[in-house]
Amino acid sequence: MRPLRAEQLLAEARALEAQGALEDAAARLTAAARAPSHAARALDHRGRIERRLQRPRRAAATFRAALHHTLEDPARTLALYEELAACYRDLGQPSEAGYYLRRALRLAPHRDDLRQLHDQTISISERFEAVTQREIWLPPVEKEDLPTQGSDDPPGEPMSSKSAGFQAQTDG
Repeated sequence: MRPLRAEQLLAEARALEAQGALEDAAARLTAAARAPSHAARALDHRGRIERRLQRPRRAAATFRAALHHTLEDPARTLALYEELAACYRDLGQPSEAGYYLRRALRLAPHRDDLRQLHDQTISISERFEAVTQREIWLPPVEKEDLPTQGSDDPPGEPMSSKSAGFQAQTDG
């Protein structure tokens, strides 16, 4: 695709977005991304539209595709890392969000806001991991370990302490 046509598509996408026609704008941006000279801008813009449409999974895929075209543009790469982190936070994947925030911090170590966001995200990730590990490592409960209704208890009645496996303690 010629660069002039890609510029036209980008302009159309901006106009459509301003009118609220986000799906049509996204289609124009996809077409504009076919021009290598405009791919990074078009994909970045499309990812932002996907986020506005509350489609973080699609947005993340689009931002990752845009990264392939921004290797020599640290400012755009930094913005994409931040967008990817936001997508993964929206998806409830704090470890993935933390990964992209760490990459962003390598490009902008002076950004305190990124560092705070990273620390918050890692804290959430660690808590999530702890809960997951606890669930994984809990010993399974075998069927025979569960209290069952005893023969002394009528159906539909609560189990007696005897049939639930409890023994009354007696003072000897």
